[in-house]
Parts: sequence; C-alpha cells; structure tokens
Amino acid sequence: MRISDDNTLEDIQGVIICLEADVRLEIPRFPVAPRLRELIVRIDDKLIRNNNAVRRNWFTTAREHALAAERAFLEGRAPDSYASLRLCWEHLERGNKVHKRRATFIAGADGQILPASAPSAGEPGAAPNGGPAERPGHSSVTGGPPSVS
Repeated sequence: MRISDDNTLEDIQGVIICLEADVRLEIPRFPVAPRLRELIVRIDDKLIRNNNAVRRNWFTTAREHALAAERAFLEGRAPDSYASLRLCWEHLERGNKVHKRRATFIAGADGQILPASAPSAGEPGAAPNGGPAERPGHSSVTGGPPSVS
C-alpha cells in the first residue's frame, strides 16, 4: 500500500476516527478491513522513519493495538476492536509527545518549587558569576537554611 500524504500523526488519527465510527455500526458504511490494514501500514511507515527509542516503543505498542483491533473486527468482536483503536490512539499521542516534554519546575527537598531552567548570566535572578542566584534563606555553604544564633 502506498501512502500519498505526509503520514503525519493527524493523518493516522484521521484513519482511526473513521474506523471508530464504522466499527461501532452493525453494518459499516465503508469497508473496514482495508482501512485497518492502512492504519497498520501507516504506523509501520512511522516506525521505519523513527530513530527515537522511547517514541519507537510507544508506536510499536500502538501498532500492537492496531493489530488487535483488526483481529477483533475480523472475529466479529466490534466492542473489542473499538477499544483497541482507542488504545492505539492513546499510544500514538503519548509517543508523539515524548520528544516535546520539558520539565517546567523542580521541587527541592525542602518542598520549594523552582523553575527548571536556571537563569543565564545577565538575566534577572542570575548571580554575579553567571550561575543561578542563591535562594532567599539558603546558604550555598551549608546547602540548607542559615543557622540562627
């Protein structure tokens, strides 16, 4: 099967949306089996072009759910096919977001929330040496709150 578009996540999700609608019908409006095969081919195409190991694992699991959806549909188990398509969708979503995740904050041992990225030299909050400024009430010498005598 030849894919004639960019095979983006949205293209794959479009196939899943159409499949979900037809799988739930007693008599599907369009042939389901060829579109299930198309879904698997599209995920395979993504796997071939993907070098990120974590993302690849999510997409491989999505492919397994697409295969399960195909099996369930061919065996007449429409609810199971629909459930597998939902899981396929969720794993594709998670795999697509893997490379975009960035920490936005860090919780210190004392429970204080700090931004994940330290300010660079010249930015507000940067120490004169260019590193992050000390947190108020903490000493860099002891690593904790200053002692009160």
